[in-house]
Amino acid sequence: MKPLTILWIMLLLLIAHTVSTKGAECERCVFEVKFCEKCLEHRTPRCMVKCLRKLTTCVSKHCPDGP
Repeated sequence: MKPLTILWIMLLLLIAHTVSTKGAECERCVFEVKFCEKCLEHRTPRCMVKCLRKLTTCVSKHCPDGP
């Protein structure tokens, strides 16, 4: 596995953990995490960047306490 892929997986796990410990609105971000996992499978950098942006927006909007 490439170091970048490992970094992505760690980031996704951190975000997934953050989301799972917050409220219902925040939990909707789990959908974004699943979208990111698809990006990882297909290894498309553009998809990953788009996904990270969506995830960050989702978490910052609905998970105000942060990670």
